[in-house]
Amino acid sequence: MKAFVLGLLLLVGAMGAAKAEPWPRNVSYSADLLIGRDHPKMGKIWRTPIAYRQETGERQPVIILRLDRNLAWVLAGGSVLVEVDFTRTGLVLDAILSGRDLNPKAEAAEAVDGVATTRYHVHFNHDPVANFDGTVWISKDGVVMRIAGEGAFGGQNGRVDVEARNVKLGRQPDSLFAEPPASMRMKIDAASAAQVLQSLGNR
Repeated sequence: MKAFVLGLLLLVGAMGAAKAEPWPRNVSYSADLLIGRDHPKMGKIWRTPIAYRQETGERQPVIILRLDRNLAWVLAGGSVLVEVDFTRTGLVLDAILSGRDLNPKAEAAEAVDGVATTRYHVHFNHDPVANFDGTVWISKDGVVMRIAGEGAFGGQNGRVDVEARNVKLGRQPDSLFAEPPASMRMKIDAASAAQVLQSLGNR
């Protein structure tokens, strides 16, 4: 279930920065996702100002984050839907996206996959739920082009190194961010999400 942790960090860590000035906050786009450096895997992301979707392979969970509802849906194994509620932890996803807790510091101008970006150092800490310390590269349109750093979700530590490719700006279908159909459903809070999802992934 590392893909779930990655998705949360990708949103909470980097997209949080992307909503702070000077980045545009209303960007919508899709992109291919290169995950990892040593043995990279491919995935796909879709983003709007209030939602995010990540797919990283046929046997990996589909992750949907809804900022307007302060929750995440994780579709595991194609049939088990886990709803993660962040409200009880005090972590408000939309508030995180304001960037006020991320402390972005501009470092340099760099190109990522041929796209001009500004590189920022960021730091986010909302223990015990999530934290992230690293670097993000943001285009002038507000696209998160790359993220590299260390973080944790629910006590599960990990390295994040992802890069966007083939970015396509534009409106994304609402159906991508709807609650997925599933034969089994679970509702949990964010404090216990990492452990529950890890157990599902080990089945």
